[in-house]
Amino acid sequence: MALDLLESARAPRTTVQTPFIWPHGDKWKELFMSEAQPFLDEKATENWQRAKEEYRKLKKEGKV
Repeated sequence: MALDLLESARAPRTTVQTPFIWPHGDKWKELFMSEAQPFLDEKATENWQRAKEEYRKLKKEGKV
């Protein structure tokens, strides 16, 4: 489907709606990126925050 669109698109930002339907309805939209179903677990979030702070420090020092 994506390759067909790539081949047949007549202008940039052409989009199509897929015919697929989620098997369990739209409930996933309520959970997506919520506290009940976060994107990262607690340890991964801490690691991400630490890496982000390190990047900011390096950028401030002109090393990035």
